[in-house]
Amino acid sequence: MKNKRLIILISIFAFLILIVVLCSTLFTVKNISVNWLTTLPKEHVLIGKDGEMCESIEKGGSIFLYDKESARVTLEEKYPYLNVVKIETKFPNKLVLHVADRQELFALKLNNDCYAILDGTNKVLAKYNGLQYEALSETSNPPILVEVSGQTITTDEIFVGKIAQISRISSVLSSTHEAIKRHSYEDVYAKGFIKKLNINLDYNSNITLSTSYNIDIKITKISEDLTFKITGGIAAYNKAREKGQSNGTLIIRQIGPDQIDSEFIQNQI
Repeated sequence: MKNKRLIILISIFAFLILIVVLCSTLFTVKNISVNWLTTLPKEHVLIGKDGEMCESIEKGGSIFLYDKESARVTLEEKYPYLNVVKIETKFPNKLVLHVADRQELFALKLNNDCYAILDGTNKVLAKYNGLQYEALSETSNPPILVEVSGQTITTDEIFVGKIAQISRISSVLSSTHEAIKRHSYEDVYAKGFIKKLNINLDYNSNITLSTSYNIDIKITKISEDLTFKITGGIAAYNKAREKGQSNGTLIIRQIGPDQIDSEFIQNQI
């Protein structure tokens, strides 16, 4: 009986200590700093924004109960080009934001005067009008132009700072990015390799990746194993380049669970 009462008293005492610790001003979030994991290029939109970013999320409250996920979402929606990799707790009252910049990978054409700029996770970084996109396309390494047929996309479906959730199209973009990564292409180099992605969502759905070396990669039956097919298509493209082939189209077909067949068709002069 005495042991039971002692356990209850110890539990109450520990609970009171916990309450005191949680409410203590010593453990109240007071300082927030930014640690960049990447080097920002000249004139990047996030240069000089460290202080502003720190002020964008709440201070105060116990450091033990701080909602890091809410802070991450708040920051990434307000600063679309920001990737909050980790929020580190440093006792007694400091948070460190470990951040990187997001890379423009796709330019999804919504209509003739609206383009959504996406990164590899399908996050919408910006929306450009026709003139802005034209200027962007003339830079040294513009994002991959994505044109869609067979499905209408409205501008109301795309929100800057959020992940684009577009039926079928988002899946194609994700598969393309994953295939690129499997071949160890960083986003910046992928843009130099793939110039355009055509997504045809009509009855016989297919995609075509147009490369900077005049070899197109065409993939049919995109509803199944698309990442595997694109990965195989890029491998077939590399072999075609080694053979000196150009000015043609590689037709990619899956002939087994782990088998890809490719056929090179020379363009007619």
